[in-house]
Amino acid sequence: MRRTSAAAVLLLPFLLLACNGAPLPDASLGGQPGGGGPGGQPGGGGGGGGAGAVNPDAPLAAPAWPPLQTSVEPYALAFDDATAAIVYTMWSKEYAPGRFHYHGAWWDVELRQRGDGSREHPKHSWKVRRPKDAPLDGERTRNLLAEWPDGGYLSDPFSYGLMKGAGVPTPRAQFVTLDVNGEHQGVYVELEEPDEKHFLLENGIDSNANVYRCGLRDCELKLTPPAHYQGPWEKKTNESEPSDDLDAFLIGLNRTPEGEIEAWLEQHVDLPRFFRFYAVGILISLSGIDDSGSYLVHDRTRDKWLWVPWDLNNAKLVFWRDNPVEWGVPFRYAIPFYTLYDAGTLGVAAGKEARYGGAHPPFVVLFQRIWDRPALRNRILDEVEAMLDGPFAEAETSPRIDGLRALIAGLLPADPWVDPAHADASVQVLKDYVRRRTGFLREQIALERHRGEGGLVVNAIAPDAIELYNREDAPRDLGGLALTGDLRQRLATLLPAGTVVPPHGTLRLPFPVAAEGGEVGIFDVASQLPVDAVYYGPPGGRTYARTPDGAETWAWR
Repeated sequence: MRRTSAAAVLLLPFLLLACNGAPLPDASLGGQPGGGGPGGQPGGGGGGGGAGAVNPDAPLAAPAWPPLQTSVEPYALAFDDATAAIVYTMWSKEYAPGRFHYHGAWWDVELRQRGDGSREHPKHSWKVRRPKDAPLDGERTRNLLAEWPDGGYLSDPFSYGLMKGAGVPTPRAQFVTLDVNGEHQGVYVELEEPDEKHFLLENGIDSNANVYRCGLRDCELKLTPPAHYQGPWEKKTNESEPSDDLDAFLIGLNRTPEGEIEAWLEQHVDLPRFFRFYAVGILISLSGIDDSGSYLVHDRTRDKWLWVPWDLNNAKLVFWRDNPVEWGVPFRYAIPFYTLYDAGTLGVAAGKEARYGGAHPPFVVLFQRIWDRPALRNRILDEVEAMLDGPFAEAETSPRIDGLRALIAGLLPADPWVDPAHADASVQVLKDYVRRRTGFLREQIALERHRGEGGLVVNAIAPDAIELYNREDAPRDLGGLALTGDLRQRLATLLPAGTVVPPHGTLRLPFPVAAEGGEVGIFDVASQLPVDAVYYGPPGGRTYARTPDGAETWAWR
């Protein structure tokens, strides 16, 4: 039985007769009444409430959990069969008219299902939209996440709260309950929309900022066109204006040479807040970036770019209801997620290959370029260590997890979709993840601080060739390695066995260096992981080289 069917619901005529904004008794809805603070504002949010606008020029405060919401508000949707025929059409993104019960009143809205893979779940997620000139409490759009895969409903509020408490520009998340056409659907997570002015102002971002959303299955920030299974970036604000700023940003990100990229990133990216985002991503084992639909925001007042995460339920800490309870959740996910070093993206590519054909392992250029600069990488790892001793410590996460569970414990018996076994185990599973992830990270951080210090490296890029340098004391045979000028085609050219780079010596290989700049990588064929990868700018007849040989510093010669 589809619990969100518009048919056979006796309450529907009564609901649709309610005039715009007219209050109805909250007792008619599932969940617990209230959830509103003074003036009808929602209380603190499951992931932490709004704490006033951020000053982007002030140093970031130490990470700390934001306040928990104090109650869970019951929401409801109502719509007729004509709307149902539209919104229940698989993959339809067409809005249709309906009604939304919010703060004790009914409001005219447009609504549709939201999400991509979530549309295949029996419990539906929703996007509810008001007219631009008539938002509710400053918010035009509300995202109501069913959280079907998460057996305990805890991961999203936990993850978004940690992001918010770290000072990351992140949507607020809070628990609500939802009825649809008189049928109770249980616990949901409401998530703030990142491309609206209230979100920008709340996070200290220019209200006239250009907000871009990753294309379908593509948050890679690459210059090459989307693959056949990917979609283009979407401009979500100032749509009538050209996207020249995004084009320029992508060119700079992909074509600034290695020795100049740190200064370029400092100038163009809000690095302190990015470092906090990536550190929290490491803590929660963030994955699925290519499918996340995350946002890239250009604050035109400060001329800084910010990464705004979305779909944190792609993190590995999600307690998947389709898995046996005793499996728990994995905790050994790679630290440099969605870089070339993340072996998990090979599995992502295999899945997409099976579904779409012709897939490549995805990685985010911004993540890669930052992780390849030791000074920037260490700043992220410093943030991780600070949070391991701060908000991610068991002494702080355990009461947070208990508090999240307490908010919904009394609501779960009435939830028609909850899996009791997973829900009962979810608190301990999340606590176990924190403990195990902490131990894993403390072991791995020291290794990551020394990534890339040995072995074979791309030493120079000449107009018609590349030069390799062997940092080791023994000769290096190139058998089992591959050379590529496209980091998404890792094994483009297999290098011949018997070709040797002498110890602390160089070897020159013919290579089609692009006049406009590009990238070059050496990959291990067996693992498909990088031995070295570098980006270069337009050579202009010159050679760009590590100076001295094998160093992390670069110069033209």
